Amino acid sequence: MFRSDFLDAQAKGGNHWFLEAARANEAWNWTPKAPFRAYFGTRDVDVSPQESIVFAETSARRGGNATAVAVGPFDHGQSVLHAVPLIRKWFDELGATA
Repeated sequence: MFRSDFLDAQAKGGNHWFLEAARANEAWNWTPKAPFRAYFGTRDVDVSPQESIVFAETSARRGGNATAVAVGPFDHGQSVLHAVPLIRKWFDELGATA
C-alpha cells in the first residue's frame, strides 16, 4: 500500500511530496480567537479524547480560548447526542451576553 520512499521519509523526517503537501495543508496548528469548546466522550475510539484535551491545552498556552468538555463515558456517536444539548445551552448563554 505504501511505497518504500514514502515510508523511509516518514520514518526519518525526510522530504516526500506527500509529506510536504500534508504539512502545507495542516489543519491542527491553529489557535481559536473566539471561545471554542471541544466536546468528547471518554470512550471514543474514533477520535481519541486526548486529542480534545491536548488541543485545548495547546490553545491556552498560545493565548487561545479553548476548553475540552467531557460529556461522559460514551463512544463517538453517543457523545454527539450528549454534547448537542450542552452546545445549545452554551450558544444560548453566549447570545445572552452579546
